[in-house]
Amino acid sequence: ELVMSQHLQLVELRTPLAAALVMTPAAVGGFIGGPLAGRLMHRVWPPALTFAAMSLAAASAWLIAALPPVQEGLAVVRLLLLTGIGLGIGASVTFASTTIMNAAPPERGGMAASIEEVGFELGGSLGVALFGSLMTIAYAASPALPEVPGLPPQVRDSLDEAMRVADGLAGDAAETLRAAARSALAQAMRVVMAGVGLLWFATGLLVAGTRRPAARS
Repeated sequence: ELVMSQHLQLVELRTPLAAALVMTPAAVGGFIGGPLAGRLMHRVWPPALTFAAMSLAAASAWLIAALPPVQEGLAVVRLLLLTGIGLGIGASVTFASTTIMNAAPPERGGMAASIEEVGFELGGSLGVALFGSLMTIAYAASPALPEVPGLPPQVRDSLDEAMRVADGLAGDAAETLRAAARSALAQAMRVVMAGVGLLWFATGLLVAGTRRPAARS
């Protein structure tokens, strides 16, 4: 969400409200995926469902990374892919939460819920740190940023720095730098989405490798 929000506002120049509206399908997908997972998990082995859900989210992220600059014809495709991410992650979180709580004895339900909540918060924080760093590295290494003698190295630090430098330039040079910086951020977003998809798919594989519990006699 953080990466897509930055892309929508800084690259596509959308307002915060417009960016939030574009991201709405992901939330809608999550609202649908959670209850749907609850209905399915008593009929199908949960690790298999988790793998399917994480694979859906990963495939959606990879396709978003592969999309060219969004035009009117591709906007609907991106909305559908965001819905796919929401469905996959919403279902996966439901599977994980239910599995944790079902594995704990009733007298330790509060402890299990606390561990679950801490795990989710810690995972989210680590994800922001990891992929935020990856986005910064990908932006700085992007070939879209011009190698112009005399151009301050700060333009590779962040889009904001590049825009500040562009404000001090004149005419076409300023517009060229702004366009290059936005293109570099768009490329960095694609790298991050590809990495997120890889992490989700690997997580699904790890969960799918869980052994099915032996039937009780």
